[in-house]
Amino acid sequence: AGREKAGLKGPGGVQGNLDPGVLFGDFATIKERAEEIMKKAGPTGHVMNLGHGIEAATPEENAAYFIETVRNFRHEGQA
Repeated sequence: AGREKAGLKGPGGVQGNLDPGVLFGDFATIKERAEEIMKKAGPTGHVMNLGHGIEAATPEENAAYFIETVRNFRHEGQA
């Protein structure tokens, strides 16, 4: 579903990137932006990550919250 939504044909996956600057925001913003990407990508064929690596000044608790958000996300109909 992720490749199809990106306009790509054939097998493989899509890597969707959260702007690392978002991790300087509050938890609500981190969750909103991460879930927006995952919803658009669809339930299969998507690797969630940051756009170009984590910045050294990123608060560790915000990075951990991003990881937790991604791990806990479920598409509708998924258990």
